Amino acid sequence: MIRKSISALLSGWLVVGVLFQIPAASADHHSPRQTVTLQVENMTCNLCTTTVRMALENIPGVVEARVMAGDNGEGLAKVVFDPSKTNVEALVQATTEAGYPSRRAEVLVT
Repeated sequence: MIRKSISALLSGWLVVGVLFQIPAASADHHSPRQTVTLQVENMTCNLCTTTVRMALENIPGVVEARVMAGDNGEGLAKVVFDPSKTNVEALVQATTEAGYPSRRAEVLVT
């Protein structure tokens, strides 16, 4: 009996959580986005790319971050973000503070 009650309670919480997330996701879909490619220094392995990706994804307004290490220690990070919430300078600062200095390669409005 107690097990069934807990399951019912948890199921109710999961449904409520999903209902509250749907409007927020649809609102973000209509906001303008920018895409920037950063050239990132000191990236030589998968741990480096994960560290840079996590640093970028922790910035409010970042929608997506894709990071790839290069053979020469310089990698690329392609970041999609909401310009009303963050900017390229904040992205560069985040990678630099994580130990991977970067600079802007290009900006595209999408």
